[in-house]
Amino acid sequence: MEEINIIKAYFKRVMIIIFSIIFYSILVILIMNKFILEKPYYKNSDFKIKNIYSKVDYNKNNIDDYSDILLGARKLVGKNIKEKELLSKSFKYAGYDIISLIGEDTSIKGINKYFAKNTYSLTNNIKVINKFNYGDIIIYDEGLGIVSDRRNKEGITFLIYIKNNIVVEEDIMPKLKILGHYRFDATLIDNLK
Repeated sequence: MEEINIIKAYFKRVMIIIFSIIFYSILVILIMNKFILEKPYYKNSDFKIKNIYSKVDYNKNNIDDYSDILLGARKLVGKNIKEKELLSKSFKYAGYDIISLIGEDTSIKGINKYFAKNTYSLTNNIKVINKFNYGDIIIYDEGLGIVSDRRNKEGITFLIYIKNNIVVEEDIMPKLKILGHYRFDATLIDNLK
């Protein structure tokens, strides 16, 4: 009988130790996650930056154009497509046939020229973080991308672009040579149907 009580007492101590270890491990993980570990990304609100919404909802889906362009680009993440398709499908999600608007020269040079003439041209300085809004278009020396609503810890926006033939959303802006930063506004386009 005494042996059974000793075994029960031993088992009880072991269980208390196991549950204590589990409880304190979870507590440490939660504390690290809250205060120590870096977030995978940040939002505009983390930097007290207001979201800029387009005054246009071209496809009349109750979502502004900038948000639609971002959502269209984000739906392509992980897909194997060409840059022209990234641009056309992102804009198609907002209701626009951007390739028809641009015309025949859909090279990076031609796209850059079109956006410089027909959209809001904004700063290329990524450190001016409040001037970059999701849905903006970035033309860089090797391609193009759509500005994300995600930011790094310095507030610099992520970019949705093509890397190794796959659409990705990454913190790449500090590594790019930006040729143009544009914000599309349908009210500026004369030949919009």
